[in-house]
Parts: sequence; structure tokens; C-alpha cells
Amino acid sequence: MDGKTLRNVCALFTCLIYHPHNTTESFSGFKVTSYNHKASADSDRQCFENITDEIKFSNCFQRCLSNCKCTSFQMCGSTCQLCSGEGLGILRDQEECSYFNFMTDENKTAEQQCQSGCAMGINCCLTSQHCFNGGRCVPQYSTLNSSRFTCHCTKHFGGRQCQYCAEGYTAHMCQTPIRSCKDYKNGGESGKIYKVFSESMKLYPVLCDFDKDRAWTLIQSFKFKYHEYYKSSFASNKPNNTNTPNFEGYRLSKKKMLTVAQNSSKWRITCDYRPGEKVSYTDYVETSLEELDLLTFNGNRCVEVDFISIRRRNCTNCTAFMLQSHNRDVNRYYMALHFDSKLGPLHSCTHNASAGSQTCNQKGEDDFGFYNCYNTSHRCSATSEALTLVWLGE
Repeated sequence: MDGKTLRNVCALFTCLIYHPHNTTESFSGFKVTSYNHKASADSDRQCFENITDEIKFSNCFQRCLSNCKCTSFQMCGSTCQLCSGEGLGILRDQEECSYFNFMTDENKTAEQQCQSGCAMGINCCLTSQHCFNGGRCVPQYSTLNSSRFTCHCTKHFGGRQCQYCAEGYTAHMCQTPIRSCKDYKNGGESGKIYKVFSESMKLYPVLCDFDKDRAWTLIQSFKFKYHEYYKSSFASNKPNNTNTPNFEGYRLSKKKMLTVAQNSSKWRITCDYRPGEKVSYTDYVETSLEELDLLTFNGNRCVEVDFISIRRRNCTNCTAFMLQSHNRDVNRYYMALHFDSKLGPLHSCTHNASAGSQTCNQKGEDDFGFYNCYNTSHRCSATSEALTLVWLGE
């Protein structure tokens, strides 16, 4: 019986003729390449299942085809090993082993390959399950050592095997939309951009910072040389580069700020923060939204702060003089949120940074914003490249 006749009468997975040297043969719709006296050089990592007391090539091949994870296999003595991984990988000499990989015959369609009772062998999704959380497995009939399946994930799940929450979702069943950086705290990296949902359930990017206590979402940032463009109060809607978070010039829309605030309890202003650096607490202010809502505050008075530092004059759980105006009936200036280190003591605020404070035509020094009168000894206004950053946190 010649080889052609033999292949015609062999049922699927019953037999394969291969030679003592590396060869590629067509077999039941597959092109199988054998590497005799070879084994994977990284079997412990690449091969994931050992089947003992198995000496028949056809049975080992069937086991591989039935498992979507398997993209190659090897036989060493009476052990069949199922392997995975992209590409051929590195092989080592192993006298009692033969290594095999395979690909579909490009001259045959998937339907043709599944004739004569071979569907269960080729459609590994019917015999193995590698998609999680309700994902639907779809077999792939493609190239050598490539993935043999894809997963179509259900809503809210993602990842190659639907093993993760989809972008923007969290909680045990990934049912909770993420609204701020707080849900990225575990495993999040400071200075990186993440996606959160707006109130209208549209994903948009935000820049996050994480410390041991909280996750912070950036709502505004600008270089000092651009401060003239950032004189509006937070009560107004003045978005800038809202979909491209950056340090030079950026501000969320009012609606997005409100959504982040609903998932925050604190706010802070930092100076000259750079990705990869720790936040400096020199020229820094932090307090709670409950004590002082920066998105609605309208006026000028001593306000409660958790901590404030202006030119190394620090205090904790004290009061400092803050201004913000979006109503001419309250203040004739439309002014951005800022603190005034000269006016603080004059209004009996407990924080006192009047020593060294700048005076400009009888106006007090503007710290952390507005900057009609500024001091180059303050880190937010020290140079034209200095940064002022406003964050909401939880």
C-alpha cells in the first residue's frame, strides 16, 4: 500500500507516517512538522500538561487538538506533553523525544477540515474552555504556533481570556463603573493615565497619583507662564485639553469635575510635580471637600485646612485666607481659587506666612493660583516652567 492510499484509509488521529529526520507532512487537513530527537529547551514553562503511558502519536495529537491552549506537543518515551507559546521556540537535543508543531492546510477551508467527523478535534472550543466570566470561545484556523482561539467577552469583561474587568469597570463582577482614580489605587502607577467614566457613561482619560493613603485625580494643571489663561473659578466651565491630560495646560470640564468629586473626599494643590517624583509638601495645601468645596466656594475668608505650607511656613488643622470669585456681587474680580499669605493674619487666620510675603501695589501675594501678585520664592511661581496642579482625592 503506497503512502497516498494509506493516508486515504487512515481515519482521523489513527496514524501518521513521519521520517527519522525533520519533515513536514500533510495529515487530515494539517501540515505537521516533526523534529526527531528534539524537545523544548523550556519544557517546564512551555509545556503545561503531561499525559503518561501514551505512546501513540495519533492520540497525543488528538489531545493537543482538543485543547485550545495547545499549539505544539512532544513525545518523550511513553509521555505525551502538550505545549503552548508563540513561535517554534528553542529546541534541545533529546534522544528519546520528538517535538511536533502543526498548522492548518491553507488549501482547505475550515469546513473542509471538519468533514469526516473531525469537528471535535479541530474545534477545541468544544472540548476545552479557556474563556472566563461567560466569554464565548471562537476557534482560530490560522498559522503555525499562533493562538488557536479568541474570546468574545460579555459586557464589562476584557483581556485575552475575559479574565479582567473591561476598561473602566471594577468590583467582583466588574459591574461598577470607575469614576475617579481611587479604583486604580491597588497596582496603579503614579503619573500614569487611566480611563474613567463620565456621568453620561463615556470613557475619558485622567492622570492619577497614588500615595499610601489616597488616590488623586488631576483636574487642572498649568505652567506658570500660562497662568493668565487659568484665572477662572472652579464654579465656571472652562475645559482645556480635557481628553489629553498634561501638565502644561489642562482642565477638566465642570461636569467631569463634579463626577470625580462625587467619588472624592479631599482636594489638594501641589507645586512642580513631575511624573516619577514624590509630591513635595513644601508649598502644598490639602483639606476636605466637606470642610470646603472648591467647586462651589465663592468669596474670601479664613477657611479650615488639614495642612498648608507656603514658603516653608507650615501649619496643620488650621485656618488660611482663601479667595475665589465667580459673582460680582461678592467680589468685583472674577478670580481663580488661591490663598493670600499677606491677608491671612489681617483677617485673624491662624496660618501666618506674612514674613517674606510679596506686596504688589498694596495687593497681597497670590499663592496656588491667580498670580496677579506672585513670589518667586514659592515653588508654584518660581519660574516660567513651574507647575500648579489641583487634585481631587479619596
